[in-house]
Amino acid sequence: MPKFAPFLLILLPFWYFSQSTGYFDSLKALLTKLPNDTHKVNILNELSFEYLKSDSKISVKYANEALKIAILSKSQKHIANTYNIKGTKCAMGGDFTGAIGNFEKALIIRELINDKLGIAKTLGNLGTSYWNLGDFPKSLDFHLRSLKIKEEIGNKQGIASSLGNIANVYGSLKDYKKSLYYNLECIKIAEELKNDNTILICYGNIGINFQANNDYWQALYFISKAIQLSKKTGNKQTLANEIGNCGLVYLKLKNLTKAEELLNESRKMREELGDIPGLASIYSHFGELYFLQKKYKDSESNFLKSLSIARKVGIEARERDVLLELSQFYENTSKPALSLKYYKDFIKLKDNLINVDNSKLITQKQMNYEFEKKMIADSLKTEETKKITVLKLKQEKTLRYVLFAGLSLTFLFGIIMFNRFRITKNQKNVIEDQKKIVEFQKNIVDVKQKEILDSIHYAKRIQQSLLPSERYLEKRLPR
Repeated sequence: MPKFAPFLLILLPFWYFSQSTGYFDSLKALLTKLPNDTHKVNILNELSFEYLKSDSKISVKYANEALKIAILSKSQKHIANTYNIKGTKCAMGGDFTGAIGNFEKALIIRELINDKLGIAKTLGNLGTSYWNLGDFPKSLDFHLRSLKIKEEIGNKQGIASSLGNIANVYGSLKDYKKSLYYNLECIKIAEELKNDNTILICYGNIGINFQANNDYWQALYFISKAIQLSKKTGNKQTLANEIGNCGLVYLKLKNLTKAEELLNESRKMREELGDIPGLASIYSHFGELYFLQKKYKDSESNFLKSLSIARKVGIEARERDVLLELSQFYENTSKPALSLKYYKDFIKLKDNLINVDNSKLITQKQMNYEFEKKMIADSLKTEETKKITVLKLKQEKTLRYVLFAGLSLTFLFGIIMFNRFRITKNQKNVIEDQKKIVEFQKNIVDVKQKEILDSIHYAKRIQQSLLPSERYLEKRLPR
């Protein structure tokens, strides 16, 4: 597996900026005009990253200056960022123990200020450092913890990076089925985000998986896609990695001319970038190449160079592989004593790196992660159910209140209507009583009127009976 690939998932944003020389020249010019504040810390950190690939001393100088200003400004976040950069610088130089020390300092600060995204990134950096040291259980533990936080905060790019790093751990354990699964999961998210840098790293790792399974044409297909994307994005580090991986595949195909051409190109690029771990891999491949070309002195020299670098920077996984290659080399060159010596060293280191306890621990960590993930999902589901239940209860309570209010209004309306009915009835009774009084008074008036009329008629008759008739008067009175 390419030992530098996982760190690219961490460093991609910074390598992207490194394409603009004018941009960094302007940053250096700006430094003299800025006060010692957090903005200056950010610029110093970016410059530190820029010089990682060309001059490590200047890179360290900028990182130390950034840390000094960050401490004086009492900005915990910037102090943590600077420690993270110093850790990355150590990792790129192959000093993974130093990298772990700086990452742990960054992690403590980020946990104190509850910087969840920063915590997740630092955990990922620690996972990659332990992976390079060959401590795969610790590496997996840190990457799973990082993945868990990224899933909680919904950081899709971070999730893709963690999946890619977990794939690398399983690849180193030669569990290519799981490695392929996690790489494909990583690509799904990267394609959704349209992140070519992450996609190309996954393509490269898938190619290495196929190469390890002796499926060389499939390996070439995916590595070629990774090379195309590396050129497209201008990512020199991944381009160097993938060209070297492609050279290794041609080496396995016994196309030695093409393999030598690609390995030389990769070596030159890695030397320019200061990629020490990458050079350990390339020297190992040259050892195999020269052996097949029957250049045994050159082959031995390159194997020993690879072993020296691996031991110097503490890359135990690479050391293990080179020890086996040296054992095979000395066996094939009729040096059984040396062959046995290196084989014993290989077995000892192999047992330290991959043993039953490690496998159990890795399985346990994976199961713990899946269990915790399920618990979180169940917890979220329960919480959602509770919310729905509370909402239903609220709705029912509101409905009861509305119903009670409606009944109250109906009851109040009934009382009002009953009272109105009672008043109306009383008014009707009063009207009827008054009507009866009026009718009674009318009857009295009618009776009085009749009596008066009867009296008048009676008087009239009396008068008429006393007075002579009109005929009599006509006869007796003269005209």
